[in-house]
Amino acid sequence: MLARTAVVIGMLLVASPAAQGEGVASAAQGEGVAGAATTQGKGEARADAQGEDKGEARADAKLSNRAQAQGDPPRLWEFSFGTSQLFSGQLVEDLSIDQELLPTTSALFIGERLIARRWSLVGLFNLPLTPTRRVVDGELRSEFAAPSLAFGATWTPLMWGFMDKSRFEIQLALVGGGVLKPGGDIFPLTAVRLRLLQDEGFALYLGAAFAFRVDTLALIYGVGHRF
Repeated sequence: MLARTAVVIGMLLVASPAAQGEGVASAAQGEGVAGAATTQGKGEARADAQGEDKGEARADAKLSNRAQAQGDPPRLWEFSFGTSQLFSGQLVEDLSIDQELLPTTSALFIGERLIARRWSLVGLFNLPLTPTRRVVDGELRSEFAAPSLAFGATWTPLMWGFMDKSRFEIQLALVGGGVLKPGGDIFPLTAVRLRLLQDEGFALYLGAAFAFRVDTLALIYGVGHRF
């Protein structure tokens, strides 16, 4: 009888509203803690995502400003003055003869007009300062060297940033020109040059060029300014 009474009392206690309220409260408290943790985690995730987005935006803005500072308008024109050493294969008449080619020193004037970030129109004028010379069997022979004029386009496929305000460039050129003398040859010319360009406009270059049909190799170097 006592055992049966104890069982009944226990069942009443379990089913009592107070016990159920405590259970509901405990469950609600657990759900509240879990919800707060989830909300906090989502908030931290959103904050991290926003921080990353802002960092990427700042980086993109910095790159955009850097790109504008590296030669975009309003610096559309560039003029340079340099020297070229010309080696002409047309002077070689007979390979069996002991002969030595001497380079022809020339003044090189180059003008460029930018039409895009990596493209420009170019004109060049080459003015020989010495005659073309060769040594044949110990005898020095020389011939008149005529100036030449050419026009074409340049393309800059590679650029490297250097010391924040400067950059290195590899520039390729394809032009067509002619020798300025009666009966002078018309020739295509290709060139490549490595250039150091500063944001202020100063440029320094070194390269090589080859003119077909006249079989002339040129080593070129000089300085320029973009404005």
